Amino acid sequence: MLTASERRRIYQHWIEDGLSCFTKIHSQDAGSRSGCFFPPYRNRSSNYSNARWQEIVLPIAWNIVRKQDESQLRMVSEGVSFWATLQNNSGSFPQYCRRDSDFAATAFSSYAVAAALNSLGSGRLFEDPVQNANIQECLVRTGNWLSKNNETVYSNQQMAAALALLEISLFLDDSSFERTAGKKLAKVLSRKKEGMFLEKRGFDIGYSTLTLELLSRFFLRATDKDQKDSIVVAVEEYFESLILRPTEQYFGAGVRSTDWAIPGGFEFFAPSICKAKELLEEIFQIQDVRHLHDTRHVHTDLCRLCFAYDQASVNFPGSVDGNQKVKYQIVESQHQANLRFLRPFGLHKFRW
Repeated sequence: MLTASERRRIYQHWIEDGLSCFTKIHSQDAGSRSGCFFPPYRNRSSNYSNARWQEIVLPIAWNIVRKQDESQLRMVSEGVSFWATLQNNSGSFPQYCRRDSDFAATAFSSYAVAAALNSLGSGRLFEDPVQNANIQECLVRTGNWLSKNNETVYSNQQMAAALALLEISLFLDDSSFERTAGKKLAKVLSRKKEGMFLEKRGFDIGYSTLTLELLSRFFLRATDKDQKDSIVVAVEEYFESLILRPTEQYFGAGVRSTDWAIPGGFEFFAPSICKAKELLEEIFQIQDVRHLHDTRHVHTDLCRLCFAYDQASVNFPGSVDGNQKVKYQIVESQHQANLRFLRPFGLHKFRW
């Protein structure tokens, strides 16, 4: 049997592996760049910092809550504080250059920060009321920017923005951001094709399962019954579409050529939707379910794994023998960017 406890054991192993890699990367003294989690900027080989690396505050917060160990609270508070210093005047955040106004970096990093703050409580992280107020103002500016901007090509990024706005609304107790989150959710669900969540106007297994996970997180945090119902209808259609072909045919063949799947959304819906359980059983046993296990993606990989760990609850027949053939060692990778001259304006404005 491939039990839930066995999958949690596997997820936990990968989480510890990622946290160990992160600790090794950041073992050196950062000096004045304390709280920066982006290795090239931390070691002064880059003149900019990638805001997406600050997402690591969420898995660290997860680890603090799970182990009831507050020794890493300072790392989270410094990480959140440094994240705030990266914000552009517009409210957006950079990923690939100093003046980059990046939609993904803004959506994913602000969600991670807001979720970490909601998990731990800002009072535990920032005793200084002025510092606490500064973080709140930063999230307000981010929420305003996300409210005014949309990603029309990559569904996973638009869904991340919806989730970020929902989490920000819960932290700030601001219903206007909650309403905007609902509008972005509706746009994601309206852009499906034959039940599939679209990336670059086509289907991709990896990023569609990322959208599925983000929808699961939204479902958990939402209070609006109609939104929850619309998510359930959409994911049921998604699962119905996936089972029309053998799942191995999707891997490496999508519009973004991903050869991995994120299991968190399947884990979340498996107890209530039979096809989610069937797909999880098949995918987990034979495919890569660790997302992007390299040094350039440790931060986001950990976010995915922590959620999958929390949601694993269903047992099913099988083993991990096939899955263990996947090489899961964290490998070195390079940080690089394209179209730098357009990034200050926001690449999402030039996609169609």
